Amino acid sequence: LVFMGPSDVRVPPSAIETIRSAAYAAKSAPVLIEGRADRASALKQELIRQGAPAEAITVRPTPTRPLAQVGDGIDDPTERRVNIRF
Repeated sequence: LVFMGPSDVRVPPSAIETIRSAAYAAKSAPVLIEGRADRASALKQELIRQGAPAEAITVRPTPTRPLAQVGDGIDDPTERRVNIRF
């Protein structure tokens, strides 16, 4: 599970170790990435940069809708998550 930033699709530095572990695991098992299309695609590209074989990765985008707000106009972080499944 990776939480992306509220206004961009860059993978946050705090997620790099998770992605490295997932990239290593992807060398022996298929990976499914689920999340908003832009964020899921960015995560896939980072997995590939970290050594995961592109053919082992499938992206399943979730429907795009405005990010839910949780008080004071802040985006709900659960709406910015991207799931990595093996």
